[in-house]
Amino acid sequence: MHLGKYELLEALGEGGMAEVWKARATGPAGFKRTLVLKRILPRFAEERHFIDMFLEEARLSAQLHHPNIVAVHDLGDTDGHYFIVMEYLRGRTLNQTMRALLASGPTKIGMAVFVVREMARALGYAHALVDDDGRALRIIHRDVSPTNVMLGMDGAVKLLDFGIAKALEGGGGEHTQTGTLKGKFGYMAPEQVLGEPVDHRIDVFATGVTLWECLTGKRLFRGKNDMETVEMVKRCRPPAPSTVNPLVPIGLDAITLKALARAPGDRYQTCDDLARDLDGVVHELRWGGEALADLMKELFPAGSMDSMAPERAAPPPPPRDLRRWLRAGVGVLALSVVGLGVLAWKKGLLHIPELPSLGSLVPEKKPPPPLAPTVKIALRSTPPGAAVYVDGDSEPMGTTPITLMLAKTSGAHSVRLTLAKYRAALREIVPDAPKTVDVTLDRASRGPLVKAPKVKAGKKAPSDDDESAGADEADTPAPPSGDDE
Repeated sequence: MHLGKYELLEALGEGGMAEVWKARATGPAGFKRTLVLKRILPRFAEERHFIDMFLEEARLSAQLHHPNIVAVHDLGDTDGHYFIVMEYLRGRTLNQTMRALLASGPTKIGMAVFVVREMARALGYAHALVDDDGRALRIIHRDVSPTNVMLGMDGAVKLLDFGIAKALEGGGGEHTQTGTLKGKFGYMAPEQVLGEPVDHRIDVFATGVTLWECLTGKRLFRGKNDMETVEMVKRCRPPAPSTVNPLVPIGLDAITLKALARAPGDRYQTCDDLARDLDGVVHELRWGGEALADLMKELFPAGSMDSMAPERAAPPPPPRDLRRWLRAGVGVLALSVVGLGVLAWKKGLLHIPELPSLGSLVPEKKPPPPLAPTVKIALRSTPPGAAVYVDGDSEPMGTTPITLMLAKTSGAHSVRLTLAKYRAALREIVPDAPKTVDVTLDRASRGPLVKAPKVKAGKKAPSDDDESAGADEADTPAPPSGDDE
């Protein structure tokens, strides 16, 4: 199959609004080049706001030329179907690599510091980028997380997905627009979830979260639901990494916590400053691209994964009560006792967003309880066409109007609606009986969103117009990391 001048070789995956293919370009005298082609999904190909987002990603990415950022080579349009052509990489995401690393032993401090240093260099370059007339573009990534960092089998570190990045035009000062949340909950800065003005320092914060998680092998901000995660971000009280993982040198505590300062003015003011402070640690630990390449070959001896594919989506998650059982019980095998009788444990977890806990042992597998009956929830929005995410999933269940089949329970499910040019809306729905939930989306300029009330049996969710002004905003786009994340 061909798309324009590109031959599509293999489907690599599908993200929120695009599908990713391994492709090949050919030319005279036997010229061949393997590339990655990202095409907007057919169901979104006629929706202007998705097309605009896709084209904005292409325009921004085409201006970024840095060894730690995936290169964009071409933007194409065939019969109204837009696609981006990018460099082909072999490797795994940082999230996948950390899972594999922690399943085999403790985290590697040198790898964590080296990878995050490279990330910071890429972001520092993007933040400082100017146009052809020398005017600052003031780009911020907005979605820095382990699922958007690629580690090549050759030891390269590449930042992915400027799909929700923002180039700010006009205006003075450092601040950007307010009221719009983008990114994954657990990697957003406090000012982001509070609906306050944001600038490039939200990327500094997200890089700090990534550093903390790579050093400790744990998630930093992860609650039982989206609302709880947002509250954790607002409080922003991260412990020093060395208190979680004793292998972390004390000197890294100050660097990490400075990147994670709650107030933007207390953080590193640029990612370049963060990268410079990490330089000394990288050199002291003698880590670099060669060491990373050796580690990647050790962790993934059978081969590699194409970089540009989103992490493949898992099947729809089971109901929350069942998920709790599964997370507690899946995947432990006791290997034979050999020699001195050392017992080795190896995790085999189902798809879950959080990174495996450092050195943790999983309880013996237990049979899950029976599946709960489901309840039909009719979800509508004004205007229609909003993407619907349930319980923090990185992939939408569909677009409104939609009928959700949720496990019958007295607990609440977190349902998030996003639509371009409108503020994201978050609802907590209790699926104890069939009901219809109506949500009115506000234009992005109207100010921060408030906490969502729970929807009781037989009642409709109140519209945003009924909510009190000045409460906290609670949502974003995602997550994986993602996964997950």
